[in-house]
Amino acid sequence: MTDAVNHLTVRVAGRPAPQGSKQLGEHGQLREQSAYLPAWRDAVKRAVYERYRELAIPPDVLPLLHGPVGVVIEFRLQGRQRIDSAPDLDKLERATWDALTKARVWEDDGRVVYSHATKRNADSEHVAGAWITVVRCPEWTSS
Repeated sequence: MTDAVNHLTVRVAGRPAPQGSKQLGEHGQLREQSAYLPAWRDAVKRAVYERYRELAIPPDVLPLLHGPVGVVIEFRLQGRQRIDSAPDLDKLERATWDALTKARVWEDDGRVVYSHATKRNADSEHVAGAWITVVRCPEWTSS
């Protein structure tokens, strides 16, 4: 079944959160700066698992996409947040890619050979969250 699946598109509702910046905790431990990161990772995983159910993809065929993959993500930020400031786009991608790895969309985010990401404001038609499309890129396999 995994050979027949060449792409996965997922709509994630929630507040996109960055991963990468760390804060020093009270007892010297490092922790993520964004308090919203755990909820964002969970939202991504839940959306992926729901999509697996809709497509009748059983857990025993995961990871879903093997080999090189491309990723396209449109992030929609809450409120009237300036999109040309924090959170950094690469840190939003990092958090989302890690959640996609945990949801077993791909083998590892090191398999990403192509990435295109944008961030825009949420509005009455587009709620906060992200549209994510992951595609197999077998033509990128080195010979």
